[in-house]
Amino acid sequence: MLRWMLWLAIALPIIAWGGLQLYHEVWWVENLSSSPFVFLGYFALLAILMFALHYWAHFVVAVGVAAVYLMMAEPDQNRVLAHCATPISFGQFTLTNNPLTQAQLKQLLAAQLDMLVIQNISSQQDLESLQSLLVQYPYRYHSTPKSTGNSQWIMSRFMLSNVSEFPIGYGYQAVKFTWHPIPQKQISVITAQLPYPFDDASWNLRNALLRGVESQVFIDEQDESLVIGNFSISATNSRFARLFPGFETAPVASWPTHLGRLPLPYFMMLSLDHVWLKSLQSGRRICMRSSQPLFADQLHRLVKTVIGFQ
Repeated sequence: MLRWMLWLAIALPIIAWGGLQLYHEVWWVENLSSSPFVFLGYFALLAILMFALHYWAHFVVAVGVAAVYLMMAEPDQNRVLAHCATPISFGQFTLTNNPLTQAQLKQLLAAQLDMLVIQNISSQQDLESLQSLLVQYPYRYHSTPKSTGNSQWIMSRFMLSNVSEFPIGYGYQAVKFTWHPIPQKQISVITAQLPYPFDDASWNLRNALLRGVESQVFIDEQDESLVIGNFSISATNSRFARLFPGFETAPVASWPTHLGRLPLPYFMMLSLDHVWLKSLQSGRRICMRSSQPLFADQLHRLVKTVIGFQ
């Protein structure tokens, strides 16, 4: 009897996972089905139990299923092209809880990125403390939310033009601008930060704002388009695969970096900080994306993206 109960303990979560993938009309169902590490942890504990009981067939199956969920997790580095010609790079970083310290600002400078998109700047951040960054990035824009949403700093080594903020619904704004990376062709860029769905209201809001960003992107119909931001949707979510058709993306694990004081490995993180790229004529591609755990007191990793030509 115990053996059959343990087989059920293995089979039922797998069946439940399959069902969750087909039903995304409830916020917590979508969040759970977007978090393979929950099932990974369950089957890892189950494998330990099977090993202790010397149920070897159960143990092998549990380990195999855990391995499958491990492979579903987003990597901390996603290399798309082995060779990247004339590369340019940018970093995106969502701040949480604490302002950036001088040591952290030095780490950002050491990354030597061509552009920085820093979202959710703390109200406690002394803008004078950012001077070391501003010196290195002469072209910049600081968005201030008109009603709701989060502030953003866009800092670039190359010229920014046609910078504007536009509404995406419910008092939230996104930032739109043209980036001129020398000597490459200019790129139309949209950046935004959306709320994470912790309940039904924020889930519906996130989905509505996603549609607002998509609408603006496709209204522009630019040959070279780049979408950057914390969109609060995991790449393992089936809704993610339907976003921005015709655009290229390369998800990496970026949140949360720790639980309490316990640092988390990348396979227990979600990919929330995303990039989408469309380049029809010039053939620009995403070469590589990587998330870097530079800041121990922040919940998001710094994500670096390199784009170029094959």
